[in-house]
Amino acid sequence: MNRILPVSLAALAATLIVIPSAAAKPRTVQSVVTVAVGARLEVKLAPGSQVRSVRGGTAKRKGRSLTIAAKAKTIKLVTRGKAPKSWKVAGRACTVKRVKAAKLQVTCAVTAPSAPAPGPSGHTAPGPTTTATGGTPTGGTTPTGGTTTTPAAPFRFAPYADMAGWPPPPLDEIRRDSGADRISLAFVVQSEAGGCDPTWGGYIEYPASGASAHRRDHVKAFQESGGDVVLSFGGAEGTELALVCDDDALVTAYQSVIDAYGATHVDFDIEGLAVQDTLANTRRAKAIAKLQRDRPGLVVTYTLASAVYGLEPKDEAILDDALAQGVDVAAVNIMTMNFGAPFAPDMGALTIQAANGLHGQLAARYPSLSSAQLWGKVGITPMLGINDTADQIFTVDDARDVAAFAAAHDVGMVGVWSLGRDVQCATPVTTKQFDCSGVDQAKWAFTKALSGG
Repeated sequence: MNRILPVSLAALAATLIVIPSAAAKPRTVQSVVTVAVGARLEVKLAPGSQVRSVRGGTAKRKGRSLTIAAKAKTIKLVTRGKAPKSWKVAGRACTVKRVKAAKLQVTCAVTAPSAPAPGPSGHTAPGPTTTATGGTPTGGTTPTGGTTTTPAAPFRFAPYADMAGWPPPPLDEIRRDSGADRISLAFVVQSEAGGCDPTWGGYIEYPASGASAHRRDHVKAFQESGGDVVLSFGGAEGTELALVCDDDALVTAYQSVIDAYGATHVDFDIEGLAVQDTLANTRRAKAIAKLQRDRPGLVVTYTLASAVYGLEPKDEAILDDALAQGVDVAAVNIMTMNFGAPFAPDMGALTIQAANGLHGQLAARYPSLSSAQLWGKVGITPMLGINDTADQIFTVDDARDVAAFAAAHDVGMVGVWSLGRDVQCATPVTTKQFDCSGVDQAKWAFTKALSGG
């Protein structure tokens, strides 16, 4: 609540004196940019410049740097003050022409990667491709260590289930009722007792290795009935093993979990404080590379946070380090959730936009792969229902849109966080877990929409 304070005439006169005249006001500059849909436009603003509006894309500003994810071929940027200093896409400068004193015409020749023609519903992964181990990190050279065969995209849909949750996820019932036959089991982290012992969620009672591994028999039964699992290490809570184990112990810990559950696919969900620990990230990458040398055919995916334009620089650094250490990354799975302000609350559209951005980032790292093969390395994982930003709600309709996009582009991996959020919903219930949006919603509505069920 604001209060109105008395102002003396003298003070008012003094205030009026310093108000700039209309002629002295900073002018408004309109920049009309031609760019490929899905491109990431990097704008360097002039000192003191203000952004008045952005049309045709979603923008994120940090200091004088403005990043715009193009949603249309034409972007209109209105700034107050001097004209922007530079325009770039993928590191290449755009052509700038001054049409009028306060209007710029900007043309960016760099195009976004073209998508393959839509195919039939269902996943048909591109064939295996032989590449140098790990591909070529941006700005670097091809890592040494021979060649490996990048496996076809591991699968289309593998929703996450919280193995440390209560009640424990009933894998057989999930498969029977939801149709999901591939499940990402989350998350293996350090035991709360310390050391280098892998556990689910950090709980001593839920060991993730050995003959007494938590729900080992249930996982085995699920696999024997035709189901498949992914072992996911890390997550937002707990301590990922690479932060506390030395080199040899880390390899042994990872191996012990794989052996306990007989998995052929491991996922590394790196977020929170773990993202900034460069020593741990390198230690993890070296351990993974050794695992792949010892276990040919082991599928490895990285799950990383996402902005609307794809990976942020700190997450790109994790991927580049993994490639430099020789990790054969089958897919990069981005968490398309919690985008925050000021982005519009259309989570389906933002998810697709982020996937397009990731495709371009992967193209820079795997220049020898075709567009279709790059889509096989793209993973998408939204958060069901209400995200941490309350007005951003991933709905069942969003799930249908993402499923159609994934099918048309042959996306390699789709997940959700999490199966525990895909629940029965009836008007007018609204909680942090899900949102009814004014209509009844059956249990497994999201899962069925994304799995084609």
